[in-house]
Amino acid sequence: MTSMRLCFAFLVLLVLPSACLKSVCPTCPTCPVATAGEDCGPPPIADPDWTMRDDRPDLPEGLACLKDPLAVPASYLIVNAPFRDPEHCWTPNMHRGTDLRAKADTPVVASAAGEVVDVRQQHGETWSVEVRFGDGWSYRPAHLREIAVALGDKVEAGDVLGWSGGERKQPGSGPYTTGPHLHFELVYQGAYVDAEKYFCRSYARSTATRTCLKVCQ
Repeated sequence: MTSMRLCFAFLVLLVLPSACLKSVCPTCPTCPVATAGEDCGPPPIADPDWTMRDDRPDLPEGLACLKDPLAVPASYLIVNAPFRDPEHCWTPNMHRGTDLRAKADTPVVASAAGEVVDVRQQHGETWSVEVRFGDGWSYRPAHLREIAVALGDKVEAGDVLGWSGGERKQPGSGPYTTGPHLHFELVYQGAYVDAEKYFCRSYARSTATRTCLKVCQ
């Protein structure tokens, strides 16, 4: 009964003009989609303690670049949302990772040899894996529906870490996901850096119309 009341309240709010709804409503089966740039306000997920760097620190000695985290042909290498994306739906200019286009169940591979130092499940059936690969360096692919490694595993570049998630509300999708993709973060000495500057192959930028979820109380 409580869920029905909450969803009814959500539907009433939807008809209000210029409604600006701030947080995720877990009881509603669907949330509407809006065109990017519509003033609907981000939910509170941007951490003020995030440290982000715009320079390009050198990778560990002997490593020239990072292997693409997606096992796909070059023609499929597309960035949906870049690092510090000014048009990102929820964290404009504060997007700490790079969103790479990926069909559901695409193999996600290790970008460099290292050790799995963190494996966690978030938002239900969504996984992330963190691999430390040098002094102060780690990378973290996220929005995985399934993982193939465990904490403490040693991996080589190209080893499968897991498989990318699917559409919204499918395993591997985040609470604000509007389509399947891989979220990839690169960290140096506790600060997020732009992973796209380090990939061995070049990525194209998506030209698709950006969509964002409007979220409910």
